[in-house]
Amino acid sequence: MMAEKWLTVAEAGHALGIAERTLRRRITEGKVKSKLENNRRLVFVEVQEEAGPEQAQSDMPEGTRELVDQLKQENEYLREELRQTRERSDTIILRLTQQNQLMLEDKRASWWHRWFKRKTPRAPGGVMDMEPDTKDAGNPENE
Repeated sequence: MMAEKWLTVAEAGHALGIAERTLRRRITEGKVKSKLENNRRLVFVEVQEEAGPEQAQSDMPEGTRELVDQLKQENEYLREELRQTRERSDTIILRLTQQNQLMLEDKRASWWHRWFKRKTPRAPGGVMDMEPDTKDAGNPENE
């Protein structure tokens, strides 16, 4: 909705989106309607009034209101999807970080520790179970 107002030169320049100097030049050229009131130059401007959301929706045709409602619902759905996706990605990042930490701790151990840790079975107390081989290769009784 357009409203006609008398504004100061500075206000009119801001409302029109032009410099104050440009507006004064247009006044001098007679391209813009102005008047002098109480030693202040006022400019006649048609200003677009901002409508509130209630007024904007009431001015819409019926099909447009339905479309706006549908888009609002889709927007809410997408927001929820985005929240869930972020939550999943945070969980994945946390798990990967933990796995990397475990791998780094394993790498810090010496090579022989890693080798024997994998190859040698451990007893319940964490002590290596290294029973000597009782078979004698040269004794026929053990075969």
